[in-house]
Amino acid sequence: RVQNCWIGTVDGLLASWNGGDGVRIQDAQGTLVSGSLVSGNTGHGVHVVGDGAANTRIQGNWIGLDSTGNRPLDIEAGGSAFGNQGDGVHIDGASGAIVGGDTPEQRNALSGNAGDGVHVRGAGASGTVISGNYIGVDAVGGFNKWGIDNMIPAANGHHGVRLEDTSNCVVGGATVGHRNIISQNSLGVLILGATATGNQILGNYIGTDKEGSRALPNTGGGVELTDTGGNTIGGTVEGARNIISGNAGVGVHVLHQTPLRQELAGNRILGNTIGPDPSGSVPPSLYYKTVDPVPYHNPGGIWIKGADNTIVGGTEEGAGNLI
Repeated sequence: RVQNCWIGTVDGLLASWNGGDGVRIQDAQGTLVSGSLVSGNTGHGVHVVGDGAANTRIQGNWIGLDSTGNRPLDIEAGGSAFGNQGDGVHIDGASGAIVGGDTPEQRNALSGNAGDGVHVRGAGASGTVISGNYIGVDAVGGFNKWGIDNMIPAANGHHGVRLEDTSNCVVGGATVGHRNIISQNSLGVLILGATATGNQILGNYIGTDKEGSRALPNTGGGVELTDTGGNTIGGTVEGARNIISGNAGVGVHVLHQTPLRQELAGNRILGNTIGPDPSGSVPPSLYYKTVDPVPYHNPGGIWIKGADNTIVGGTEEGAGNLI
């Protein structure tokens, strides 16, 4: 296990530059990474490789931030302005990983990384669970000083969560404790590839702070599904709805159902709130510098292009979306 370490920094404020990944787990099943500050690495913060590293647990860490939890680690003159120069967590072919959990003690803050907050890749990484994390925001689930006093947002440089050619992963969950806050990234959640199927994105706030009332935009939009099928955004059970609001791009973008897997069902978008805050009546508010807060809408609700058989809503109780 790796516990209560500072990895990539000596003082928690300035990068000390490990010349690769902060933590690399390979051929070591059931490893726990917890309670650590993992920032200031030229590779990924935590890199889990191959099925020999199955059932890894990554819980209760700050990955990409400095020891204040407010901003990316200061890199001084080296690299780009991010705490880790790769992804916060990169899972490549390792099954059964758990990133986060349903308690505050298990929550990771995965922010301030040059790449993705969490990148899950390959058929071997099926069944990964990503829940209860703050991804792209500060360690308290927002960004209270956004645009004030030259404060740098804690954003990740690419996606909050990327599921690439992997299946049956869960991002979020149907309880408040499983909710991820996925905001201030270049794109909130991306599901990509012909073998990326059976994944569920549910119960998250995508584009807002932890309360859902303040817009913290993902610049490229909330959720994108590209060249894939058979995934579910939201759900019909209580707690499964995602709040996908306050983004600078479209709420949900479904782009091309893969022609390589004609047997796959269409992607399903069920029971979500897309545009309003959790009340369902008003959009979240955008705060910037000293300007009074203004309502901030996604520029579009759902965009479907070249993706046959996509299902939006339905007749089942709870299937309808509020857009």
